Amino acid sequence: RAEAAAKAYGAEGAAAARRRRHAGGAPEAAVLAAFQEIRMKFLAEHSDAILESLRQVFPGPIRLKAAPLSAAVQRRFVSACCGSAPVAVRPVLHGTDARNHSSIFAKGLLAPGADRAVRLRNGNSHGHGIYTSGLDAAWLSHGFCTEPRMLVCGVLDD
Repeated sequence: RAEAAAKAYGAEGAAAARRRRHAGGAPEAAVLAAFQEIRMKFLAEHSDAILESLRQVFPGPIRLKAAPLSAAVQRRFVSACCGSAPVAVRPVLHGTDARNHSSIFAKGLLAPGADRAVRLRNGNSHGHGIYTSGLDAAWLSHGFCTEPRMLVCGVLDD
């Protein structure tokens, strides 16, 4: 994963973070820099498709805004990108009550369960987990939004 992530999502940042992790853990600044490189590459590759998808459900101008993710969430994402198998970062949409955003930014998307302080919100008719929609089904995630805001997420597809 590390080489693919490094090649596709910022060779310097991802490779450096991987080297430091194997040397006892990456300094926070290096991890945050690697995450920003991944984020910028993701937006460069997918922003047109993301905007086209969001225009299907939100009227008026659309603005993509970087979520203020905690350092812990960024570190977990960079670490997952720097594993051993090739990985691609794909865009998906997550609609939820806007009151959940700050918790998601602080802790990441967490599946509800007895071992977590996340309670089940909208059922689990398709199984236990976190529900997202592809860019071709923005209407599906939009149905769970309480404000005209939706989370655009990068998921690892290996």
